[in-house]
Amino acid sequence: MFRFQCAVGVLLVAALALGRAAGDDTFDLRGPGPQKGQVLVAKTTLTVRDADTVMKAGAESVKLKLTLVATLEEEVTVLEVNGRDVTKCLTRVLKDRVETSGADKELAHTETSALERETIASTRDGQKWTHAIVDGRPTEKQKKQLDDRPEIETDDDLFPKEKVKVGHAWTADAVGINRALGNALVDVKGKLDQKFVRVEELDGEKVAVVESAGKITGKMRDDGAPTLDAAIELKQTAWKSLKTGVVIRVKIEGKISLSGTVKDGDNKTELILTGPISGETTTKWVEKK
Repeated sequence: MFRFQCAVGVLLVAALALGRAAGDDTFDLRGPGPQKGQVLVAKTTLTVRDADTVMKAGAESVKLKLTLVATLEEEVTVLEVNGRDVTKCLTRVLKDRVETSGADKELAHTETSALERETIASTRDGQKWTHAIVDGRPTEKQKKQLDDRPEIETDDDLFPKEKVKVGHAWTADAVGINRALGNALVDVKGKLDQKFVRVEELDGEKVAVVESAGKITGKMRDDGAPTLDAAIELKQTAWKSLKTGVVIRVKIEGKISLSGTVKDGDNKTELILTGPISGETTTKWVEKK
């Protein structure tokens, strides 16, 4: 009898709570826009493991398995905003490199970005961004990578304008997902089917959990030049702070296909690569001192 009375009591309390919350169970998934003086540290790791790879140079062709691990760590300081758009910022590139390995130890190689350890000043004029190295003139290699840096945009296009309830589903343009890929792609195209699945706590913050799935295409950079065609079928889970609007964690998994020409000086190699991709991005808001 005691269990039955408790169960009835729980149901009554839940019903009353639902009644009180009926008009207040929607959430703004975009959150506040970027703020002047905001400092964010983002860390991204992407892994393509044991990918089936074909490399052709002239009449020679080699088939092998390759593993690629890309790491990007950046500290971004917002200097100016216009509405919800960043118009000026500073980016410290703490780490930007790709490690390649395979069964043949001679394939082990680490390619470090020419912009690693540099601080980059970025300014927006209308829809065009310009990027420059602070306190120094760029080398030719750095200039190529600066010219090819992705645009700095909010992720508003990934989320509904209006407040929505848990369970809400929508389709979004995939352009905004490039940050989760460590800004590895340019000319991103595609659509994502997204769903707001729940609200939970993460690192002491209330976050909206959004799951996404879709196929995106674009160009992957090779030494600053977008030469490799990329297609990615992926599933993503994002944890978005309801207080700050910052996506503080992203996890992805899926399949990637790359094809195109890789240059090494005057040498050119045709590359076809297909394999599983996984990755995670974490973003922390640095408190002002």
